[in-house]
Amino acid sequence: MTAAGVVLVHGAWAGGWIWDDVLPLLAERGLEARVVDLPSCGEDAERLTGLDGDAAAVREVLDQTDGDVVLCGHSYGGMVITGAAAGHDRVRQRGDLENSR
Repeated sequence: MTAAGVVLVHGAWAGGWIWDDVLPLLAERGLEARVVDLPSCGEDAERLTGLDGDAAAVREVLDQTDGDVVLCGHSYGGMVITGAAAGHDRVRQRGDLENSR
């Protein structure tokens, strides 16, 4: 079994930068990781699309990723990845860091 790619999704009031310390740790373990910046959490008012738009942004990354994917969402990102993963055949597992303790 080959390792799945990892897609990291931040929570509300944050950005992809919250994963800056995690990315090198995943790379050290040979895992390819991508970070999604959610449109609803950005400064561009024209991109503020809400939950559906955020899920679409994650789904776009899933569509562009080869092989299986593990989704990891922090806080609000957990709702986003749930919507993005629904019916997507590449998603191997979802995880919500906020509720996984």
